[in-house]
Order: sequence, then structure tokens, then C-alpha cells
Amino acid sequence: LAATQTIQDMFNKWFPEFQKIQIQAEGGLSDEIRRTADVGVFFSGGVDSFYTLLKHQDEITKIIFVHGFDILLERTSLRSKVSKEIRKIARELGKSLIEVEINVHELFDQYADFVKHYGGSVLPSIGLLLSPQFRKIYIPASNPYDYLFPDSSHPLLDPLWSTEILTFEHDGCEANRIEKIVRITQSEIAIRTLRVCFNNRDDSYNCGQCEKCLRTMVGLHVVGALERCTTFNQKLDIDAVSRIEIDRDCILQYPEENLRVLEDSGNDPALAEALRFSINSYKYKKIA
Repeated sequence: LAATQTIQDMFNKWFPEFQKIQIQAEGGLSDEIRRTADVGVFFSGGVDSFYTLLKHQDEITKIIFVHGFDILLERTSLRSKVSKEIRKIARELGKSLIEVEINVHELFDQYADFVKHYGGSVLPSIGLLLSPQFRKIYIPASNPYDYLFPDSSHPLLDPLWSTEILTFEHDGCEANRIEKIVRITQSEIAIRTLRVCFNNRDDSYNCGQCEKCLRTMVGLHVVGALERCTTFNQKLDIDAVSRIEIDRDCILQYPEENLRVLEDSGNDPALAEALRFSINSYKYKKIA
């Protein structure tokens, strides 16, 4: 409650279209609240959340998987498939699993952009609902410290949702995407269950064709682990890489990271050229 003014100040500077309002609410803790030692992590099965889970594996006791966050509620077949894999991950790593359903897209997409404006606040909202079960919850970072920008999940913002009994920690900014991929490929359960796709064409676990799949496949290839990652059924298509449509600056970091590693190693010049073509196409469209 004490941080709500700072949260509003931050959002108003980042996104001036949102107005600050006066908030009045009662503070203080209920005597009925039971403190716990459990530590959680919001987990989707992707690169960022796997990195945080593995990094804090000894500390984390519970995994939180949110239906309706990146997979819409009506996609019941896909949700069932992903849920089955998440349960497998929790079981193999010896963690409890909490599954939550939310309908935030139905409520808020008409007012704000999910990724840019409000998606990041959804996770702390769920965490606060579950707060009697946790003393700390990790929120996996999407971007490294050298590539931060105004976002609904941010290392300056996420800790502000904390309360007297629950701490939120934005985790993983010390590593870029390639560094995270290197870490998770050391885990057999991660390499067998990795899920990054948002498109999920035909309810596929990873479609292997969208921008997010392709950039992850390139990253896995760059570190020599693509063939071990069984959740991608397609081979890496260099022509498809050259046609990757980068639609905003925050996505540009991923092909540029992959390209730097390829250029430094001198390996796979054809793939490097495909990445270069995709990057230059985006930069040309920006100035055209």
C-alpha cells in the first residue's frame, strides 16, 4: 500500500497516457495470517522461468503455473498438454505445483496492451492472492540489465508489490538470452520440456516457425544443443531465419546476441548472414 504512489509515478512517467489516481485503503496485517518459509516462482516452461527455477532450485519449494496468461483459456487442448509437461517438471524436480486460472485478457485487453502495460502486474496480483503460502516469489526477468526499458515487469517495479509478509524478486537480469540458454541446457528435464511458443499453431507445443521459436532454435543451435531439445520437431530453416519479422526494438536484442556469438566463433556463416539480413531489414524499415 505504501508503494502505490511510487508505482503510479513510475507508470505515469513511462506511459503518460495513464493518469494517477488517489488510493484510499486500510493498511495493517490480520492476526490470522500465518507466516511460512515457502518460496515460489512463476513458471511457464520457457527460457527465463527455467533459468530462474534452476538457479534457485535449492530454495524454491513451489512452482506457480498460470492458465490464461500466455495461453488463452479457450485453448483447452493446448492447456492440457502444457499442464501435463509442467506437472512432469515439478515432479522430477521435487517441487509442489500450483495451477491458477485467470481471465485478464477478457477484462483488460480493451484498455491496455498486455505485454507493455499490464501483463507484469498480473503475476504479483496472483502472488498476493497466494501470499499466505509464501514468504518470497521470484518473477523471472525477460531482459538483461544492459537492455532494460519501460515495461510492466521491471527490476525497479516488481519489488514494489511486496508486503510485510511476501517479497517479490525480479530475477535473472544478470544474464542475456544466450547465457540463460547455456544454463538450462545443462538440465535434462529443461532440454526435454522447454516451451517458448506463443503462437502454438494447431495446438503445437512449439510451432518452430514463429519469431520466438526461431530465435530460440538459433540460440540452441549456437550453443550446440538444438538436436537435444526434443520439443522442436523441425530442423532450423535458414531461409525462415532470414525472414524473421522483428516488430519492435525490445526483440532486436535476441538476433543481435545470436549474431555476436556466431561472428565471434566464426561458425555457420550462412546462419550469420541470415540473421544479419533480418536485423538489417528491421533497421531499414525503421528509417524508411
